[in-house]
Amino acid sequence: MAECSYLASSGSPARAAQVLAPPINAQLQSSRVEFKWEEGSNVSEYMLYVGSTPGGIEYARRNAGTQTSADVENLPGNGQTLYARLYSRVGDGWVYSDAVYRASDSRAKTFTLTITNRLAYPVAILVNEQPALSVLGNRTFEQVLPRSGDITVQWQLVRPAHPVTGIALGEALTGKFPTVVPADTLSFEITNSVGGANYFTPVVTNSSSETFYVEVNNGTPSRAGLGAIPPGTAHPGLGYYRVQPTSSVRGYYGFYGYSGPYVGVAGVANQLEQGSGVVRVGLTVPAQ
Repeated sequence: MAECSYLASSGSPARAAQVLAPPINAQLQSSRVEFKWEEGSNVSEYMLYVGSTPGGIEYARRNAGTQTSADVENLPGNGQTLYARLYSRVGDGWVYSDAVYRASDSRAKTFTLTITNRLAYPVAILVNEQPALSVLGNRTFEQVLPRSGDITVQWQLVRPAHPVTGIALGEALTGKFPTVVPADTLSFEITNSVGGANYFTPVVTNSSSETFYVEVNNGTPSRAGLGAIPPGTAHPGLGYYRVQPTSSVRGYYGFYGYSGPYVGVAGVANQLEQGSGVVRVGLTVPAQ
């Protein structure tokens, strides 16, 4: 703090009033601030300047008269240094005291999290291990969140359920992005490439008059039966499965369940839609 003082004509010392609030060196909490000061000694009038340099006036030049407070509005919200200079009139002269502050910083309070979900099903998003939002399949969603240091974003696939048993279909995919200190915006993309492996989901259309029973990855450890697809229907909710060299989708018809005969789609790895891992399968009964 800088301060000027001298002897008044009465012989008693003249002392500049000093700012009491906000506390010197504090960060201001908003763009509108009430400055308060003590009376000083032998002071008949006050003047308050607020600027980006000591004695600057670009944010305020208030003649407060005999009042010991003044409101200042429209202060910046970018965290910059601000200087308040309080002038005190004593006799025919002026003395002053300086105070320094940090402007409020609205940027530091929040950030915008943007999640692009390329998968076919919804994902649940956790921020610092707390549920934050959900993003539907093949959608982008933004949400403003409080900023509090390092941020870790994780996601969990919301798996579709078997229409009869209610059991979740497919593998339980999860992912975690590197911990970061967010800027104003933070963006992540979720795809079918997870943990160094690719995953696929069959989108099956049954255009025949038969009921098909769908199976993926026959003869592999990740083999799964996905239930019945009635005639003339499409079924997009069959879950995600790891892509393997022998990955396939089979549709069994003519008998109950997975007895056969069947039609199959091999070479799944070469038919993935980029990002989503969708493999589109059309089931028809071969001509006799």
